[in-house]
Amino acid sequence: YVGWTLTADLVSLFPLAGWLGRPKDMYLAAPALLLVPAIHAAHGEVRSAGISLAMRAAMLGVVYLMARSAEDECASSSSSYVCVPIGQFLVGYLAVTTTMILDSAFLARTQRPAAGWDRLPVLGASAGADGRRLLTLSARF
Repeated sequence: YVGWTLTADLVSLFPLAGWLGRPKDMYLAAPALLLVPAIHAAHGEVRSAGISLAMRAAMLGVVYLMARSAEDECASSSSSYVCVPIGQFLVGYLAVTTTMILDSAFLARTQRPAAGWDRLPVLGASAGADGRRLLTLSARF
């Protein structure tokens, strides 16, 4: 379901960009926070949904702080040039893309075992009655 998560991330970028200009409208950040974790939960991956939600909350915190820092930097500049806060933009960009990549590459996978996994041979070690170690190989047919 990687395609679904990437599509949801792409869709959520537009309201997220709008949120940067109007930080009091928290509903604009909601898609970036909730869409992909909802997709994980819909696929039965509750653990991945929780991790995704935590990563996205941290990402939104970084993006918010960088946007406010850029706003303060541009407001305090007294010269007549156009203010382009490159550092804040790069940190925000890295926060967003890193979250998207990690989420899609590692969390958007079904963690259920494949059918027939329990029929694979199992190598094990045990102790015999006399205390010696035994190496065992077992399988189901």
